[in-house]
Amino acid sequence: MAGIRAAYLARVVLAGLGLAGLGLAGLGIVAGAAAGAGSPEMRADLLGAAAQTAEALDAPRDRSEAYFALARARATLGDVAAAEADARAIPDDYMRAEALALVAAAMARAGDVAGARALAAGIEDAREQSARNAAFEAIAIAQTQAGDVAGAFVTAGAIEDLYRRAEAQSAVAKAQARGGDVAGALATAARIESASWLAQARARDAYRFSEAIVEDLWYFDALAGIAAIEADRGETAAALEIARGIRDPGWRARATLAVGLAQARAGDIAGAEATAAEIDVASGDLGVYVEIARAHIRAARTAEGIETARAVLWAYGAAEGLVAVADALALAGDIDQARALAAEIRDSGAHVEALTRIALAQAGAGDHEGARETAATIAYRRERAEALARIATLEAGAGAEDEARAAVAEIEGAHGRDAALAGVAGAQAAAGDAEGARATAESMQGAARVVGLTAVAVALP
Repeated sequence: MAGIRAAYLARVVLAGLGLAGLGLAGLGIVAGAAAGAGSPEMRADLLGAAAQTAEALDAPRDRSEAYFALARARATLGDVAAAEADARAIPDDYMRAEALALVAAAMARAGDVAGARALAAGIEDAREQSARNAAFEAIAIAQTQAGDVAGAFVTAGAIEDLYRRAEAQSAVAKAQARGGDVAGALATAARIESASWLAQARARDAYRFSEAIVEDLWYFDALAGIAAIEADRGETAAALEIARGIRDPGWRARATLAVGLAQARAGDIAGAEATAAEIDVASGDLGVYVEIARAHIRAARTAEGIETARAVLWAYGAAEGLVAVADALALAGDIDQARALAAEIRDSGAHVEALTRIALAQAGAGDHEGARETAATIAYRRERAEALARIATLEAGAGAEDEARAAVAEIEGAHGRDAALAGVAGAQAAAGDAEGARATAESMQGAARVVGLTAVAVALP
């Protein structure tokens, strides 16, 4: 239960910071990438106060959440020895394993690859998606980013589950491509141990890994990822060449989709439509047309954008186009039209997403009361709380502290309010309001207070 509750807390904070896709570890990793020198004394004081709060907690669930937050923050800030000690103080086995994986990754980023490998090897986690495997993958990526691709493959080779090993090797190839070495990334992808993982997987679980499983799954994953990276750089011809060379139709469609998305985001609608026409998997071109609808709105072609979104709904039964257009219209200031489109959406999840995006656009434009009113129309308590948390974080980052607190006050349940306040505190710190951020964090109780104080320590500019 501790892991579930902490994951929810992190997800709400991450959503508020616009990082929802990064998972439990994302807050520490991303904030650490942005953290500057700041004030060492203030950071030490904040972390000291967080540690005192953690030490005073009795419930194993609360102690797990608190020490995880401390370990994540200290790993992000480079104090790996203290981070490891915090991680080992976590009562929950799975959370302790995940925290140690974060510490190992931080050690590797700091250049201590041998220490990181030793720490990762000692992580006790037998889950299929184990923290030990994740740690070795993170170390391999750090090595790749430092230019040691050969060493990265050695690290990936420490993963005993051959399926996860091949996944890590794919991650190495993509990291290499992100670093600009596309030719090297393609060569690395060709080295992925495909046949070995499939044989191991079938021997272990014949039912799940039938003949339908694609042997070169992670090779194709690497190629699709490299194509997407090239497309995002504007290297459309090179990206399409890689995509067209993928033998499997499903993975070829994924890679081609990434190219079409990049073209549509860049405003090349004709090019995006031509790329979408190459996708020969059912519904594989859906995402391209959603992005084309958004591109029309950005170019002030409202009628074309709405027409495309409705065509997507009619052809695919998917509301993503309407969500995208509602979002784009709201960002352009046309709230009434955005709400009208949101009202057409029958899928509950898509409807919630549209309303959330409209509310965020209103908050970003300074219509704080309107943002809260839009969020209040979200029918589901949890999703409504997450929307209000994102609104509050955005407002806090813009200096509208009173409005942020008003949004937090509308969240039902102490846990949801605490999660929102942690995001508010981090946003205040990132915006330079260190004292206000600390006051916000100190207004929280228990493990949530630790999460807030550590978020402030990491987010200080």
